[in-house]
Amino acid sequence: MKIIEKNVVHTSKKFDLALHRIVTRTGETIERGFIDHPGSVVLIPRLADGRVVMVRQFRHPCRETFLELPAGTADWGEALEVTAIRELAEETGYRAGRLERVFDMFPLPGASNEKMAFFRCLDLLEGPVAREIDEEMTVECWPLADLLAKIETGEIRDGKTIVGLWHEAKLTTVVSGSAAGPPK
Repeated sequence: MKIIEKNVVHTSKKFDLALHRIVTRTGETIERGFIDHPGSVVLIPRLADGRVVMVRQFRHPCRETFLELPAGTADWGEALEVTAIRELAEETGYRAGRLERVFDMFPLPGASNEKMAFFRCLDLLEGPVAREIDEEMTVECWPLADLLAKIETGEIRDGKTIVGLWHEAKLTTVVSGSAAGPPK
């Protein structure tokens, strides 16, 4: 496919709505709309005692409150490592002594070019939160096993959080020498 025209039909603070005109391999011209996104981060903050730092926040599109891993959208052109440092401090107040990028994923490749980078945040130091005006959340610290149980009961339903916690469970069991993986 060859892109012959690019248009931004709407611009918002966190992403744009784009429309591309494309010539297909058969020579037909089609239009494809999608969310043009600068990228985002998902943080897996681990305290020294092993608990995971989570946020409980209201999500307007779903009109529900979710228990989630901290996360955030990059500013256009911002390195995702910089976004991770900023979002961790903004949402939780913690600063990471060590930041490890563990994997990337595309959460909705049929509708968006958003790349979501997952970071383990270790050697945490507590500090003040600096939330944006529209961020209303509370910080909660949970044992990983309890969070995995909350996935099974349906209390945790946020996709990025489920993926991040399952990956963390896999990492934790590999490091500890156990063959057990994420819950089935």
